[in-house]
Formats: sequence, C-alpha cells, structure tokens
Amino acid sequence: MNQQELNGYKLTVEKIEIIFKQEEKLKQMFSDKWQQKLNSSFEMFRQQINDFIKDEKEKIVSEQEIEKAREIIGVFLEIVLEKPITPIIKELIGNYSLFIFNWNQMLGKDPTINQNLKLIDGIIKAQSSLMEAIAIIQLLMNRARRFIDYEPPAFDLSRSYLLNLKEAIEKENLLSCEKKQAQKKQKFTKK
Repeated sequence: MNQQELNGYKLTVEKIEIIFKQEEKLKQMFSDKWQQKLNSSFEMFRQQINDFIKDEKEKIVSEQEIEKAREIIGVFLEIVLEKPITPIIKELIGNYSLFIFNWNQMLGKDPTINQNLKLIDGIIKAQSSLMEAIAIIQLLMNRARRFIDYEPPAFDLSRSYLLNLKEAIEKENLLSCEKKQAQKKQKFTKK
C-alpha cells in the first residue's frame, strides 16, 4: 500500500470514528444492537486491515467475517432504497462502504460485496443528483412565477399590437392558402 492509499485509508477511518461519536443521530437510524454491530465490525475490519498493512501478506478471512460484511452492506442497501438519504446517512454509508470495499479488496475478495457496494454508491449519487435537480427546478419555478406576475404598462400596449399583428399574419396566411388552392384548381381544370 503506497503512502497516498494509506493516507486515504486513515482519513476514511477518522471520518467513520467522527460519525460514530454522533450517537443521537445514529440512534435515529439504527437500534443499539445495530450500532454495536457496526462498531464491533468496524473494529474487526480495521484490525485486519492494519495487520495486513504491517505484513503485506494475505490473510485468510473466515466465511463468518465475509458474512458480517455482507450483512452490513445489506442493511445499507435497504436504507438507501427505502429511506431518504440525509447528510448523516450519506456520510456514514459512503465512508463505511469505502472502508468495507478496501477491506474486501485486500482480504475478503467477495464479488457480491463489490457489486452491492457499487449499487449503493450509484443509488446515493443518483439520489443526490435528483435532489440537486429538484432544488434547481424549484428555484427556476419561483423565478418564472415572479417574472410572469411582473407586467409593466408597456406590455399591455405591446400585447394589443401583437394581437393585431397576429390577426394580420393569419389573414395573410389564409389568403395565400386560398390563392394556392385556386391555382391548383385552375391547373386541374386546364388539364
């Protein structure tokens, strides 16, 4: 593991630890049992990664450990599919998913975990994009409403002029259509 990867790993661990300190917000998302499970799994995965970093040797990971990672990712997947993604959920799931992804790349090597992590990342990004689009559309709608409601007196004059102009154009179009039809009738009758 090069220095840049190591720094990224440390930063991710720090972010997760900071999020774990926000117990009140976490209680709104997870039961005490799930918080303990997240904490204990995090500690276990972190110890395994730290051991791997020291030795740079592949370790054998048990099926139970892989199953713990799958279970956590499964819960995260349910959350992003069924609940609105609040900033705390986005931070926790985003960083914890990255952490498990790195663990899986080094030790777990389970393709199902990688697929589910990519799915979670895609859902979070898509929902974030949609929320940004909704905010922009709301802003534009408010601006459009204000613009529609704004009518200076000159618009009333312009409106009557435009209506007269529209009527004149429609008459001209009607006359030109009638002339074309008359010309077609003349050609047809000449033959």
